[in-house]
Amino acid sequence: MKRLILLVCALTATCSSETPRDSPGKKDAQADSPAGDAMPDGSSVDASDASVDGGDSCGPVGAAFTRCEKNPLYTAGAKHADGRLELFIADPSVLYDEDEGKWKAWWQSPLDADYLAPDPATAILYAESSDGVTWTVEDKPVLSAKGAPADWDYDRVETPTVIKVPTNPPDRRYVMFYSGGNFAAVQSSVAGYVWYQIGVAYSADGRSFQRPPASESPYAGKTTPYQNIAGLLLLGRDAFPGMAGVDDGLVADPEVVIVGDTWHLFFSSMAVDAAKKPLAFGVSHATSKDGVQWTQAAGNPQAGGMQPSVVWNPKSTKFELFFNADTDAEKATAATNFNVSVHLSHATSPDGNSFQLSNPKHVFDWDASHTYEAYGWLTGADVVLRPDGYWLFYTGFSNQSPPQNFFVPANEAWCATAGSTCTCYTEDAGQKTCLLASVVTLDLARRAAD
Repeated sequence: MKRLILLVCALTATCSSETPRDSPGKKDAQADSPAGDAMPDGSSVDASDASVDGGDSCGPVGAAFTRCEKNPLYTAGAKHADGRLELFIADPSVLYDEDEGKWKAWWQSPLDADYLAPDPATAILYAESSDGVTWTVEDKPVLSAKGAPADWDYDRVETPTVIKVPTNPPDRRYVMFYSGGNFAAVQSSVAGYVWYQIGVAYSADGRSFQRPPASESPYAGKTTPYQNIAGLLLLGRDAFPGMAGVDDGLVADPEVVIVGDTWHLFFSSMAVDAAKKPLAFGVSHATSKDGVQWTQAAGNPQAGGMQPSVVWNPKSTKFELFFNADTDAEKATAATNFNVSVHLSHATSPDGNSFQLSNPKHVFDWDASHTYEAYGWLTGADVVLRPDGYWLFYTGFSNQSPPQNFFVPANEAWCATAGSTCTCYTEDAGQKTCLLASVVTLDLARRAAD
């Protein structure tokens, strides 16, 4: 099944089983500069069955991450005004706006009338919450793929990270970094997966983003594989300045944190040679003074793993990095094998380059006893650090009441003992495929600040 969340590790047999050295993780809002602007009236999708009864509705918070008692916060499958269904919740980016006292989130969801549609358009949705628990999702996507075939991001728009920059012009107060790609422009090393690059888009209110014109791209006037580079920010070929033999590269899962006057970009990355053979895979780092022109760290990739979520901890004066780096054996314990993770790892760094793994390196673990994540986690979580502690937003594969035709690929070995829970069949090429009826949920875990 060609589904649209990033599967970087499909591109190399070694990266999925790689034990991280000093590794980061995926997406977040900057700790010292949270979110947004008041949301005007507009159509919305009611996002949660959880009701807040006053006080802290999630339950106690301690020294370790503890799941919110209101999980799941939101479940995919809602029908939008145009009849299309939310097929996923993936790669959430969450901010807390101190000025408004409001939570804001963006996540990727393909939209189509049927989950089994062969190539649904990816879209990024927007949601708000007064407490971080009960969410209301806007009906209209804030950014979508399938604009024009010449666009560098025509086929995929996903893995958003959004920050609010109060010093930006009013129409660019919100800055979204995201992954995108175009199948026709660049042949991918793996059939069905686009060759990802990183782009940027701007918004006045966080509810509708626009790509800047091609003339503002760092690649204006330069040779690229794309006809239209509006919004194009970073090509993978340029992410590895200190590595010999690099012909091209894949970059995705951007995460941006501003500390002082310096922008820090963390992202999943893979360098390849002229034969498309992987040379290195891991989390890379770049810095900027304006969020447009980036200087790549000479040692990229800086760490193993993928999908970085980064916060700056002003108390420890270190970056904290949360990331996915499960081995194949660890992932095989889950029922699904679709972009699955079962642990969240953690590392710290004073400069964004030299990371030290925590001991133990896993700070949060999958628990199949919870129905909202019964079949595993979907890779890509987001951590927000506030004075009241760490808020970890993650997505799980639920076994509870999935909408019609909502399936995910399953582990054949797991299905062998699962009876009728799985649907298995043999494809024309002789390959056996197993599926699970499942729907993705947005979930929350918290722990106290250090």
